Amino acid sequence: MAAVEQASKIDEEVQELIKDITRLGRNNGAGQYVVEYGPLFDDEKVEQYYEALMGTLKAAKKRGIVDFKGQILLKGAHDKTEITLLDSSGAPPPPAPAAPAAAAEEAPAKKPVAAPKPSAVAAAAPKKSGFKTAAEAMEPPTGHTPEQDAKFEQINEKSADEQCQFFLKSFIFGLKEDWKEVPKLLEEFLKHAKDTNDGKSPPELINHISASDFLQKKGKTRTAAERKAELNDVDINNDGFISFLEYLLLHFKVMILQEFYKHYEIDCVEDLTNDGIGIANVGYKLVDELLTMPAGMNPQIEAAIDEFMEKKKERENKIKELQEKADKGGVKGMAAKQELAIIMSGDDTEMNRVELTLQAAKRKAAKNRGSVILADMAAKEAAEKAKAKEEARARMAAKKAMFEGK
Repeated sequence: MAAVEQASKIDEEVQELIKDITRLGRNNGAGQYVVEYGPLFDDEKVEQYYEALMGTLKAAKKRGIVDFKGQILLKGAHDKTEITLLDSSGAPPPPAPAAPAAAAEEAPAKKPVAAPKPSAVAAAAPKKSGFKTAAEAMEPPTGHTPEQDAKFEQINEKSADEQCQFFLKSFIFGLKEDWKEVPKLLEEFLKHAKDTNDGKSPPELINHISASDFLQKKGKTRTAAERKAELNDVDINNDGFISFLEYLLLHFKVMILQEFYKHYEIDCVEDLTNDGIGIANVGYKLVDELLTMPAGMNPQIEAAIDEFMEKKKERENKIKELQEKADKGGVKGMAAKQELAIIMSGDDTEMNRVELTLQAAKRKAAKNRGSVILADMAAKEAAEKAKAKEEARARMAAKKAMFEGK
């Protein structure tokens, strides 16, 4: 019952936020209202109404109602950060700009510019949504939701390289030293997909039979019934094929479930002692954890992962190019064969440099979860409010002293 009441409270605050942004913001000419965080935070009505303004903003952003840069806005540091109202359902329509009478008669009527759909905004965003709102962080999901599956599909539609990149960013802390296994799995998965493609499977996808074979080759031995149940569980979009991202959910199931329960600070209800073999009906938990970006993910780590994947792709393209030249023979073919041998022998200086950068960045960050994050956010927001109140009192005292002639 408490969870229902909390969800209802968040719904009410999101609707009130729409009104406040409309009241305090300006029309950006594209059918949207825009307000800076500073004026919104300082507004007396806003200060009195919201229990946690940042929590409401994050809930609204997650629903595609508003958008702003970053994951957390802080008073002072982000006063000029613009918050855009994407979905103004329930708010009054933007006022039409007044035009001179003569111009109004001559100029043809213009069609109003529609605000971009929330789904389009989400699809264009290069990064995942940040940490969940307070209510969501404390309430674990009980099954798949359309919103969750839609977000997953946005990533699942990307190339296998991009899926690999996303997975690394989400679980770079949970994977620990096993993160290096993910790019290697990508190469093996794509080779298996190419070798076993029956002409019916889309590129970079494998059907359930081929996926079972791949599991066996990776030492993930299961009974036929276990394989069928687990593959159905991670076939999130139920299309009969397994993408690289879906395979990763199965391959690293134990680690992901451990992160999930650590995240929500609840006891694990599955037996993870046998490498997760036989565990099914947990797909929604795996997706939920995948879509939760780790707190402590600093730009240096993201940049290191991006560079790692970029260099990896460059190396693969170079190997492919040299192999094609070597196959043609001749003097150029011999030269290409020699260069190929050097690359294949492990001359990965640049790749090793990126790995060292990533390892150094990981050591500087920590993946805090659950109440630790929430308490930190609440403490920061409380401190900001207290500071704002003190500044307001000081201004009032100064005005009073001025009027009293002190």
